[in-house]
Amino acid sequence: MRLTGRRPPTGDGRLPLWVWFIVGAVAFLMLAFMASTYFSTPPAPPPTPVIPTATPRPTPTVAPTWTPLPTVALEDRQMRITTAALGEKIEAGYLILTAKAIAPRSSDAQPAPGSRWVLLDLTIENTGGAVVAINSAREFILKDDTNQIYKISPAAVAVAGGTTPDVDLGPYETIRAQVGFEAPTGAQGLMLNFAADKFKAGRILIAVP
Repeated sequence: MRLTGRRPPTGDGRLPLWVWFIVGAVAFLMLAFMASTYFSTPPAPPPTPVIPTATPRPTPTVAPTWTPLPTVALEDRQMRITTAALGEKIEAGYLILTAKAIAPRSSDAQPAPGSRWVLLDLTIENTGGAVVAINSAREFILKDDTNQIYKISPAAVAVAGGTTPDVDLGPYETIRAQVGFEAPTGAQGLMLNFAADKFKAGRILIAVP
């Protein structure tokens, strides 16, 4: 009886030709895949070279220097003081000041028991070329012979019927204003004290009876 089916391998042990064809095709595909993978991956960039830097040297600490202040002559440190009487025209620096005693213009307010009003009418002229701000509360005080000071009293200014010289006094400008104080009736040696440093006039003292 004759059997049919696959042919047995040749008697010399060689594989059929179709087997070698399949093996070659598989090997070719593997080589092609490996080649495509190798060429599709870009090469890694070379490492950036490290450039050594010099270590900065510490900055030396500079010792502070002391410059002695110029010596001021004694006469430059002394305050200029000008004394005058009521009604007298005072010229000091580029300031011209005149103070006069005035009577109350209103009786609506009365001083405290044992006190009296001291009311003054002022004329101030600026003969300089610069504007000077006057602050009457800081620059005008009344002082007695015991060095007791008295500040401007708003009630006394109202009784005088005027206003204080709180203004910016312009160049070559003249103003009139009033200041008033409340002082004890027994106070002696009353002096109107005007700090006129802004006018280059130092301190002006005017005797008040």
